[in-house]
Amino acid sequence: MAPGRDLRPAPKIFTTADILALYRLRWRIELAFKRLKSLIGLKGPPGVDERSAKPYLLAHLLMILLLEPLVDEFEDSPHWQLAA
Repeated sequence: MAPGRDLRPAPKIFTTADILALYRLRWRIELAFKRLKSLIGLKGPPGVDERSAKPYLLAHLLMILLLEPLVDEFEDSPHWQLAA
């Protein structure tokens, strides 16, 4: 056996239901980020320089925090459902 490799089965800490719930939560988070990126048109930073990329990303995160409640309210609106 190679050093640092343990071939014994890991102890069962999580149930199958726990793992399934974590997987579903992971996908909900993934879809939420995708939706938010689409909402604000975030494709990537304008360059590779940290001095410009960091403020760019922080500004877009701030836009997400400000717009998300408004978008949720709009999507729950009966007018939005009529437009769909």
